[in-house]
Amino acid sequence: MVQTVDEKNVKALFRRGAARMGMAEFGTAKADLRAAAALDPKDRAVREAYAESQAKEAEAKKAEKAIYGKMFG
Repeated sequence: MVQTVDEKNVKALFRRGAARMGMAEFGTAKADLRAAAALDPKDRAVREAYAESQAKEAEAKKAEKAIYGKMFG
């Protein structure tokens, strides 16, 4: 059974963004959460999740940079 995604469903975008954030897919998570925030800019949970995804992405990049710095430097 193939399910279609309603690109205007805030709750679905929020949940998919949260799931992708949990799988460390920060780019796609931010896109989903940004879309959800555009549809419902007053939703505090969506705004907080978006901010959290940005922070986690920055943290992951910093950790990756440290690992590669030790490897090559």
